[in-house]
Amino acid sequence: MSINKSKSVFVQKYQGFFKALVLCLMFLQLSNTMFGQFYNGSNMTFGKNRVQWNNTIWTYYRYDSFDTYFYLNGNELALYTADYAREQIPLLERKLQSSLTEKIQFVIFNSLSDLKQSNIGLASEQQYNTGGITRILGTKVILYFDGNYQNFEQQIRKGVAAMLLNQLMYGGSIGAQIRNTAIFNLPDWYKEGILSFVSDDWNSLMDDRLREGITSGRFEKLNRLSGEEARIAGNSLWRYITETYGSAALPEIAHMTQMSRSVQQGFLYVTGLKFKQLVKNWFEHYSSLYNNQKHHAPKEAMPFKYRTYRTYEKPSISPDGRYLSYITRDEGKIRFWLLDQQSGKKRKLFQTGYRSDERPDESYPVMTWHPLGTLLAFVTESKGKLWLHFYNLDDQTVESRNMIAVQKITSIDYGRNGRKIAMAAVQQGKPDIFVYDIPSNTFDQLTSDYFTDLNPVFVDNDRRIVFSSNRDSDTLKTVNEPKPVNGQQISLYAYDYSQRKDVLLKVSEQHTAREILPQDAEDGRFRFLSDRNGVYNLFEARFDSVISFVDTTIHYRYFTHQKQLTDYTKSIYDFSYNPISGKTILQIP
Repeated sequence: MSINKSKSVFVQKYQGFFKALVLCLMFLQLSNTMFGQFYNGSNMTFGKNRVQWNNTIWTYYRYDSFDTYFYLNGNELALYTADYAREQIPLLERKLQSSLTEKIQFVIFNSLSDLKQSNIGLASEQQYNTGGITRILGTKVILYFDGNYQNFEQQIRKGVAAMLLNQLMYGGSIGAQIRNTAIFNLPDWYKEGILSFVSDDWNSLMDDRLREGITSGRFEKLNRLSGEEARIAGNSLWRYITETYGSAALPEIAHMTQMSRSVQQGFLYVTGLKFKQLVKNWFEHYSSLYNNQKHHAPKEAMPFKYRTYRTYEKPSISPDGRYLSYITRDEGKIRFWLLDQQSGKKRKLFQTGYRSDERPDESYPVMTWHPLGTLLAFVTESKGKLWLHFYNLDDQTVESRNMIAVQKITSIDYGRNGRKIAMAAVQQGKPDIFVYDIPSNTFDQLTSDYFTDLNPVFVDNDRRIVFSSNRDSDTLKTVNEPKPVNGQQISLYAYDYSQRKDVLLKVSEQHTAREILPQDAEDGRFRFLSDRNGVYNLFEARFDSVISFVDTTIHYRYFTHQKQLTDYTKSIYDFSYNPISGKTILQIP
């Protein structure tokens, strides 16, 4: 069975900053590091100020080509941003054959909820886009951390690329950008496409969306696309152009577009083709590629009331197989449901957000079932605080705990004894693996570095914890200085929780694949998703061992046997497997 993908929302509010930023710049000569309160409430339209749950003291680091602004618990993010931006700015300048003419201010929020508490984006002239840059203000790049440094790095790349493109198309000064934007505006597919092309690596999920848009014919009219569809179609068009005419074609088209103030003329001068013919060639190229592929996908769908504005995600079957928890999102409004699969009745456990939210938070809620199936634990964020809830199915009561020891929780998984929860959480900029002891309300930290560790699960009767990570070493070390990791791969690692070994077992067999979302399948087995074949499919692994050598004791070498369970041509986004019934529910767009 399958359910389709959904989006996410959690609305929180924070404090503005732009007016005080001007004041801060007046005192740069006094100190390299300055503390100050950012505030622009007096400049906001009446009735539009957001509720702010915390007071914030901002500080910053100054560098030659940029500054990084941050607040409490954001120092590590600021240092990480500086290292990564210093590396990426020259690369992006070469790609676009353009140089920054003004200093960038990276304004860093510890979470999306903190950003949504600020007044950024409320005034009509302060629209911020997916990449995090406030285009009209020219030099401010707004970043937030979602617990994944790969996503954080993408925001930095896209923010810098957007500034370079804005300077190229509209001029370097704020006044020039305002003036030129009024007389010359780029279509969504052009701007979002070029930003995505230079800042994103093409991946399996993007390929899925392009395939669906091409085969359905929806992408044939580029100018009618917006949002995510414009980004995917535009990215693929620029990719087709660089593959056909060379990598220099992209900056040349951008420069000619700026000079002629015409998108069509920019393509004509460089490719020699009218824009309409070029788009036709692009569409026929991908139509030929995708239409010649065989399509395999599950045919049976869950009996939900599917709507174009409603999407479903995060299916989770209870241990006894009776209940199914899942999330629905209606254009920004989020609801957490519990479905009794025997009676067909459903119960709403949680609700937040509102429709038409321009920046939904896709990270909450996260949930896990107690091994007895009597409790459902889930994490939410509300009023600037992080909450772990325990819903009792017997008496329908909820116990909630404020998780003050960590700044964000990205996934949770119950152990077999029901007393511990494996948890991926952020503490002082480190996305690490913890084991949370429920009775004592304490955390046992297993990793302590700046690699992105995600989705830990207990397996093999709680002897091991399997998780996804972008780490480049199998040896656990405490790292106190943030350092970016190159590459977009995500591999599976197994931690020996019973013996607390510092050396991890690397489960992934492919170095370039992304392998995610492990789930326990009992009897020493676990299941996971991998795009090693170009599309996310379901795989199963089983632990095994052989004698490595013998001295005073017998030493074993551990490894896994793996097999592919599905061979779909559309990626699986999420899944839930019940070992007792053998039932698997897949989330497919």
